[in-house]
Parts: sequence; structure tokens; C-alpha cells
Amino acid sequence: MLPRLLLPALVAALLPGTTLAAPVSLKSLGDTCLETTLKNCTVAAAGYVAPRDTNRLAYQIQSGVDEYEGMAGGVVVFAETDGAWELLASDFNGVWYQLPRLSEAEPILFHLPGVTAGTGSFNADVLFEFSADDKEWRRVDMDSWWEGVEAKLPKGLEIWKGVTYDFGENYWGEYVARTSLWQETDANCCPTGGSAVIHFTVEDGALKAGDVEYEEPKEEAE
Repeated sequence: MLPRLLLPALVAALLPGTTLAAPVSLKSLGDTCLETTLKNCTVAAAGYVAPRDTNRLAYQIQSGVDEYEGMAGGVVVFAETDGAWELLASDFNGVWYQLPRLSEAEPILFHLPGVTAGTGSFNADVLFEFSADDKEWRRVDMDSWWEGVEAKLPKGLEIWKGVTYDFGENYWGEYVARTSLWQETDANCCPTGGSAVIHFTVEDGALKAGDVEYEEPKEEAE
């Protein structure tokens, strides 16, 4: 089922990267969609984040309509540099996004969970890493790891949907994602292959998949 596995990576190829633009005003951050591509856009959530020893961030979670996809969501993130706010990144590939999560382990990470439309609920997450050397936020590639992860799974088992990332704790320098596993004969709704915990590190601006812990499916009670 390689096409299903590679879909998030193909979607990622269309994502805008991290770009700093001209200074912008955030006076209407809480009630007016900024830097958006959505029609009929409303601000679902907005706020400021001030992690220790970093540049401040501001974010908007947006809800609206995409010209081609229908109902859509978006995230827009701004970074403060020398007292001025600049666009750091924007992303409109998800149907909805959750409130951001901050991990202040090393490296410091800013994570906005999101999912795409459709039964696959693929990841539309957005992740940033603060570079202590360059004193700036950078977007982290969350998709290239998919290409090699299938070889780490037990034979005959696959990942058909998005995973659930956990950057809330640093497991000895690693982070994790959890996922159910599917067998070839499974229905899309109902995985029977157990589950897996995938361990990650952040290296060279990208998530790198390491060890995979496999948990066998639980036996149903008679």
C-alpha cells in the first residue's frame, strides 16, 4: 500500500516553507484573518507564545472556504525580531487545526496539530524548531520520514492514516508518534494489526524516525 504511505509526503511537497516577509501589524490578530488564502475566513483561535530564551511567536488558527476543496482550515505564524513582527509561515492544507503545543526541552519546539479532510485524516501538523545558534525559528520537515518507515514495521503491516505526534515530553532526546496498524485485508475503518510507537529525533531540520515499538493486537474478551 505504498501510495497511501507516501501521500503525506506528496502533500508536503506543496506546503509553503518558512519565509520571513515584511513587518506586519498584529493589532487585529484576534478577530481578522491575516495573510490568508481562505474565503469567508474567521479566526478560530489566536495568541502569543513566549518560550524561554527565544523570539516571541504569534499565531492564528483560521477557518474558511478553499476555492477548490470546500471547507478548510489554516494556520499563520509570525515571529518577532527586534520588536517587529514578520510572517514566519502559513499553511492551508488541513481542514482543522488544534491549539498549539510548546515543548521547552532541547530543542525548543512549537507544534500545531492538524488533519486533512477525508477518511484518511492524514497529518497537516506544522512544527517549528528554535535554533539557539542562529536565534531564529525554523520550520521542521515532518514528512520525509514516511518514505522509510514501512521497513521498520512487522511484515504485512502498514500505516494507512495519519499518526498522533507527542512532542510534550523528551524521551532521552527523542519524541514519539503513535499509530494503529493495518493488514492488507482490513477495512479502512478497522485496523487489526496492532499498534506502533515510532521514536523520532530532530536532525538537520527534519524528523528522523528511529526505533519502532510494536504492540500486538489485543485479544477480544469472549
